[in-house]
Amino acid sequence: MRQVWKPKQVEMLWDSIVRGFPIGAFFLAPYVDARGVQQSKYGQASQPANYHLLDGQQRSTAIALGFLNAWGPASNKTTSEDSTSRVSAVLWVDLAPADEKSDAEFVFRVVTRSHPWGYRRSNAEVTLSISAIRKALDEGFRPAMSDPKMRALPPHQIPLTHVWPADAEAPVPLVFVIEALMSDETASLDQVTDKLRAKLASLPFWDAKEGSWPAIRQKVEEAIDAREGIWPTLVEHLRASATLKAAYGVPALILPQTVRPDSGLQADPLETLFIRVNQAGTQLEGEELMYSILKSSWTEAPRFVERLAHRLAHPPRLVMLATRLVLAKMQRNNDTRHPAVPGVAQFRRLVHGQDKDRPDFKALLTDFVQSEGKAVFEEAKKLLVDTNLPGGEYALPPVLAFELAHKSPDVALLLLYWVMRMREAKLAPTGITEDQRRRLLGFLTALAWFAPDADNAVAAVWSDLKQASPATLPDFFARPAFEKALQLGQNDKLLACPLPTPEVLEAVVAVCVTKSTRHGGFNKPDSDFWSKWRWYDDLQQTPPEEWRRWFEQHVDHIWQKGDGVDQNVLINKRSEAWGHFSHQLWVKKSLLLYVVAPEIFLTR
Repeated sequence: MRQVWKPKQVEMLWDSIVRGFPIGAFFLAPYVDARGVQQSKYGQASQPANYHLLDGQQRSTAIALGFLNAWGPASNKTTSEDSTSRVSAVLWVDLAPADEKSDAEFVFRVVTRSHPWGYRRSNAEVTLSISAIRKALDEGFRPAMSDPKMRALPPHQIPLTHVWPADAEAPVPLVFVIEALMSDETASLDQVTDKLRAKLASLPFWDAKEGSWPAIRQKVEEAIDAREGIWPTLVEHLRASATLKAAYGVPALILPQTVRPDSGLQADPLETLFIRVNQAGTQLEGEELMYSILKSSWTEAPRFVERLAHRLAHPPRLVMLATRLVLAKMQRNNDTRHPAVPGVAQFRRLVHGQDKDRPDFKALLTDFVQSEGKAVFEEAKKLLVDTNLPGGEYALPPVLAFELAHKSPDVALLLLYWVMRMREAKLAPTGITEDQRRRLLGFLTALAWFAPDADNAVAAVWSDLKQASPATLPDFFARPAFEKALQLGQNDKLLACPLPTPEVLEAVVAVCVTKSTRHGGFNKPDSDFWSKWRWYDDLQQTPPEEWRRWFEQHVDHIWQKGDGVDQNVLINKRSEAWGHFSHQLWVKKSLLLYVVAPEIFLTR
C-alpha cells in the first residue's frame, strides 16, 4: 500500500510515541489464507501473518519506518539502478532542541526519494527553497561522496543511504538509536552511546572531510557526549516505549472470525467493514480505496499491477487507468465519450460481478493486467520518456511523465487507448516516425499543461480515435484532431487552449516586455519598469495585438458557428484564451522542467 501520510504526520507520530502519548487503537481481524497477504511497504515480515490490519495502516507504516535500516546488508548497495528501487524513505532524529514555537519535544526528520534533502525543520509541510536544495547538493551530499560516479548522479537517483536531512543540526538515523538500545536493555547511557557511535561510523559519509558534513558530525558528537539535554532524554523515553517494554503500548481491537463468501457476487464482510472504517480514519482517496477493494477480491493484484510500468504512476492510478481501458474495450459503438472514473460503489459492483451490463468485468480486468496491459503501459512510458526512440530530443523527463499520469489522467488514458488500438491493428506504437512522435508529445502536453477542461477536450476526440482506421492511427495526433479538441464546448466553454507559434510569442514578449516603453522602459536599469511592471497588469489583462492577428488567421474559423460569425463570442474567447495561456506560462513549472533537465534545474 502506498504511503498516504505526509512526512509531518510521521514525525509527529514518533514524537507522540517517544513522549508516551496515546496514538489510538489498531483494528485487526484473524488471518484467513483466502484473503491473501499484503506486501509491506518496507519489506515482507519474517514471521507468518496472524491478523489482517483493517485500521491503522498509516500509523503502522510510520512506526515501521523507524525500524527500517537502510544501511543493512540487504540495502547496502550504491548503484543508481538499485537506489531507485529500494528504500523510499528514512527516518532521522535531530539531537538538537526543538524550536521554541514547536509543540514537539523531539525533532524527527523524514527524507524521501522525491525529497532526499528533507523538509524544513520549522515546518515539515513546507519544502526547502531551491537555493537550500542546491546548497544541500553542492555543499553537502556530493562533497561527502567518495565515488565520482555517485557525485554525478541526478538527485532522484542518489541513494537515501548517502544523504541526511539538510535542515537539521545534529541528525542521526532513528533506527541506529533503537538498535543500540535493543541490543542490551540493561545497557547504561555510556554503553548505548558507544553502540550508537559505532553504528554512525558505518555511514558512508561519516568520515567525510569536505562540504558541510564535518561541521554537522561535530555537533552530533557533542550531542551524544552530553549527559543532559536531548540525547539522554531520548534514551530514557525510548526505554519506556513499546520498542523495549510493555509500559507503553497501542491497544488492538480484534474482530471475531468472519467467513469469506464463496460466491464472487457477495462482498467479503471484511471488505465492507474496511470501507466503513475508512470513512472515520485517514481517508483514502477514491483510487486508493478501489485498489484495496481489488486486492481484497484478487489477492495477487499487487504483484501484477507493479509490473505494468515502473514509476509511470502509483499502483492505485495504474489500476484506475487499466479499469478505464477495460471499460473502453466494453463500450458500445454509440458511446462517444471516454469511460469516466467509476465511483467506489460502482467499482465494487464491477469487481463482484454485480453490474448487469458488465458481468465479466473482473475477468477482463485481471486478464488485461496479467497479459496485454504490461506491454500497453510500457510502450506508453517509452513514448513519453525514451530518448533513444525517434524524436528523442522531445522526450519528457521521467518526473513530467509521472506528473502527466498523476495530474492529467484523461490525457494519459487517451495515450494508453491509442497504444492499445495500435497494438490491436498490429502496428508498433514505438515505431512511429520522429515527426509523428513530436506531434504526439505536443498534443498530449498541450492538453495536460494548457487545456482548461482536459476531460471534455479528450471527449471531443475520443470517438474519432475509436473509429480511426489502422492506416490513419499513426497520424492521429495531428492538426485535425487538435482542432477538434479546440472546438468550443457546451455554452461556448473553452476546452483546449490554442497555442501560438514561438514567433508570435516572441513578438508578444517584445511588445509587452523587452521593447516596452511603459514605466520608463525595459532597457533602462534605473527606470521604474523593474519595480512597477506587473505580469497581470502589463501582459495578461489585455490580449496583445499580435495575439489577435494570429487568432484571426488560425483559430477564429474553428470557433465560428454555422454560416455566420458571432463576433462577441470570438472577442471574449480570444481574451479568455490569452488570459488562460499567459497564466499557465506564469505558474506552470513543468515548462521549465521540460526545457531544463531536472538535475540542472536543481543544481545550477
